[in-house]
Amino acid sequence: MSAQNLFKILLILVIVVVAGCEFSVDSTEVQDQEQVFTVTDDVVNRIVDHNTAAKSSEVSAGKDATDYLTLDYTIESPVVGGNKTRASHLYLHNNTVYIGYKVYQGDFGGGIDIVNASNGNVLESAYSFQSDVFDVQEVVYDPEEDALYVAGAQPRKSEGAPKSWVIKMDPDDAEIEENVGLSGNVAKSIDVSNFANGEYVYAVSDFDDLYRFDKNLESEEVLPAGGGIEFRSVGARFQNQVFTLDLKGNVRRVNPSYNGFQWTLDLTNNDEFDTDLGIARLNYFNNNDPNIVLVALNEYGWAALNPAGQTEWVEDNGKYYVSLTGYNNGENGKNKKLYVYAANSSDDGQFIDIYDLPNGFQGKGPDLIESLNLNDFSELTDAPINHVIATDDHLYVAKGQDGVLIFSIN
Repeated sequence: MSAQNLFKILLILVIVVVAGCEFSVDSTEVQDQEQVFTVTDDVVNRIVDHNTAAKSSEVSAGKDATDYLTLDYTIESPVVGGNKTRASHLYLHNNTVYIGYKVYQGDFGGGIDIVNASNGNVLESAYSFQSDVFDVQEVVYDPEEDALYVAGAQPRKSEGAPKSWVIKMDPDDAEIEENVGLSGNVAKSIDVSNFANGEYVYAVSDFDDLYRFDKNLESEEVLPAGGGIEFRSVGARFQNQVFTLDLKGNVRRVNPSYNGFQWTLDLTNNDEFDTDLGIARLNYFNNNDPNIVLVALNEYGWAALNPAGQTEWVEDNGKYYVSLTGYNNGENGKNKKLYVYAANSSDDGQFIDIYDLPNGFQGKGPDLIESLNLNDFSELTDAPINHVIATDDHLYVAKGQDGVLIFSIN
């Protein structure tokens, strides 16, 4: 073989190898941006109107339950890829509720229901996104971008590829606009902020890093907590109030300049939750008044903190709290009537504890009005509660395989 021919063959091999490498990279990028979710209209068929059902059958709730809450609707969890899903997360914007689901059994899969709940009526407008490869851990809607931001996990595309993902998607057709991989096994929590001095997306995985991105999921900034802790929740609020919660019950407030954590508050004496799969979330009063952070601490009860890091209240009564929501029904801050709805589980059932705060968190603190066992509702199973959100007249409950419950507050 001549040297010239040998050179040609070597040149062809080099081109093939280089092209092959470039194709592999491009292919991965294309896969990452492919249509992960499909749009379905099955959600309407999964909505049960209990007001209508009660009139036509003997199905009814227990008397004690109806003293404070009336079950109006159930949005049943979808079946994705042959697997039943469980309702895991709720986000409310104006009159629309965004519901995140992940498979109950099976490797990966989940979905998002988008339901217009004007005046509690969920039959007016509803549609769904479903995926047989993406677990939806949390979903939030950002009106500034008119976009959904979703935290979750999907199978690794290749060895060493991310498993934990945050995606930005179109709320109308489920098109993936942007995405970014995180460290860890799953993106556990996500929130968005629209501060005067910056609009950001915040996310945590089950590792010890807090991520901050711009709204296009670029300009990644990573703030490590260190110590091998595992984050569970992140919450971003006005005035640069960004908080994280980890597996040991530590709440951290991020320095407004985003160069470290301003303080760390240990709410469990540094004892880990009794299960590393335990749900623990940061929540707020939904109408921003009072400016209080509500913290679910699993077997350690729940806590209320002000943005300065002072503990307003700790309720450690031996119950297992997974989510809280607060609402102030006073108009424009006048005649405040504050309520906290706290979801907890026990061997006896799935409960909503209703607290009245007649003078806010001042003085003696919350008064427990009632503890309602959702097992008293004959329509429901013993599926665990994952998340709760309250408005002035409705309570939304993500209850695992039961789906989402919409109660009128009596």
